[in-house]
Amino acid sequence: MSSHPRRLGRLQPGLLAPRFGAPLLARAGSRFTVESIEAPEPAAAPVEAALLSAADAQHFPLSVLTTTSTKMEQGLCLVKRVVCAPDAPPDGYDLRLRRAGGEPELAPRSVWLRKEAPTTPGALQLAHLTDLHVGSRGRAGDRLLHVIAEINAREPDLVIITGDVANNGDRAHHYPNAVRILSTLRAPSLIVAGNHDHGFSPRAIAGLGFGPGWYHFADAFHSFLHFGLQLGGWDFIGFDSGPSRLAPLVGTRGLDADALAALSRDLDAAHARGSRGVVLFSHTPVRSRLTGSRPSARRGAVAGMARGTRAFEELLRRAARRGQRVIHLAGHTHWMEVFELDAEGQRFMRWDHRRIGPDAQTITTPVALINTQSASHSGIPIKRTGLGYGFVRLLLDAADPQIHFHRYASLPPRS
Repeated sequence: MSSHPRRLGRLQPGLLAPRFGAPLLARAGSRFTVESIEAPEPAAAPVEAALLSAADAQHFPLSVLTTTSTKMEQGLCLVKRVVCAPDAPPDGYDLRLRRAGGEPELAPRSVWLRKEAPTTPGALQLAHLTDLHVGSRGRAGDRLLHVIAEINAREPDLVIITGDVANNGDRAHHYPNAVRILSTLRAPSLIVAGNHDHGFSPRAIAGLGFGPGWYHFADAFHSFLHFGLQLGGWDFIGFDSGPSRLAPLVGTRGLDADALAALSRDLDAAHARGSRGVVLFSHTPVRSRLTGSRPSARRGAVAGMARGTRAFEELLRRAARRGQRVIHLAGHTHWMEVFELDAEGQRFMRWDHRRIGPDAQTITTPVALINTQSASHSGIPIKRTGLGYGFVRLLLDAADPQIHFHRYASLPPRS
């Protein structure tokens, strides 16, 4: 992981980090840390750990160099093991961990070894996909496979997936298929939960705590409500925007004071380090407009966060005033939309929808909000930018970031 603040959604014995959707990036041959939640006094118990290459089934044992243990709640311990696989070449790996007397734990696609240190500045290519809804009926699965094939063909450095991985997180059987499909991505993936992943139990929707959906997501991917990593001189920060609310506007819970404080610390730390920029990502956007297609500063009332949006936007304005570049990626609405902070640093202006086309578009101001359409479903008919399915590609280099909108009206003919 990284030095970014982390928030856990649950404390349960097992492998904590790295995990699928919250991976570890490291230079090949370097040391890195594996974290797990264990019963007290685990240090004396022997551990077997290895990296497994999905590409060619190679097996690279991990040497455990040091082990530290910190007491936590419920009589459990946070155990950190510094490990190294000196012979493992640059590639993406599954992590396997087995403690004495226990069953092996496997974290698919959770460790990515690189030729250079992840913090080394350089041009980056990102892919953003969202609202996969694995488990839904019809051709949704075929569309998602098409999007993944298109992403792999472009060889991005990082893939960001902003939730609704499962169509209904309360149904645990959706997640093994989601893991199988997303394991075919040939780049490290950062994944946050969406409102469909949280599920639709009364407990979740009433805001009384996590429902079964969250725990199913955490079993398949990770249990972080807030996490991040650094790559190419940029910071990437994912945060949870919560379950659905019982309201007609398709909103989600949003951000509480702890979430906003963690985001503020992240932005401050990135500024202090001289980071090239920060990419924030969550399932729910802070702005979305159901009507109109021309530039507008109106916020919109549909499909947003119930709490914390104005405070979040103020964090972005503050970052812009001190010269930071910040991009927020989201989904949820199933349509494409981009807002940029104006030159005065006050209003977020929606792009004219005619810019959302086949040609690359440049982000010219310090802060942009990008909402991406579903990777598997067409949006509502009145939103032209939601018709079909697709993903967004971002190019981050020394110049202004560029957005490429990849949109598909229908599946390609079967070969």
